[in-house]
Amino acid sequence: MRTYKTLFILSVTALGAGCKTAQKTVPAKTEFVFRVQVQEKYCGGARISDEMQLDFEKQKPFRNGDLMLVNDARKDSVRLFLNADGSGRLTLQPALYKVFFAEKIDTPDRADMRSCPDWKSRADTIIDLSPARTSLELQLYKGCNPCLPARP
Repeated sequence: MRTYKTLFILSVTALGAGCKTAQKTVPAKTEFVFRVQVQEKYCGGARISDEMQLDFEKQKPFRNGDLMLVNDARKDSVRLFLNADGSGRLTLQPALYKVFFAEKIDTPDRADMRSCPDWKSRADTIIDLSPARTSLELQLYKGCNPCLPARP
């Protein structure tokens, strides 16, 4: 009887120790530097010149813009504010993040616009942040906001 008690206690102790070592460790936060280029679609109502159209189609720094980085696994999001040259810094845990133009998060839903919820839920890009690569260059395309009424 005493042998069974000893074996039971040893089994429970070994099982408990095994479960404790199997816990995942959370990676340390790392500072990431972002440089963001954006190509925007012309969303005005008036026709523009060919020269202006070509200018819109060029990649430019996303000056003073802001992006939302969303980590679905942790149900976490953070806003990235960019400076005048389109760059910014964030300290984050390395993981997979969906990147959205902040306008998508900030725009209220409109019941009369069927494409609005789909547009808001579609990430503009996905990035895998890793301590091995802390400097990132993002090239994004910014289309028109379907949640806003058409411009005259």
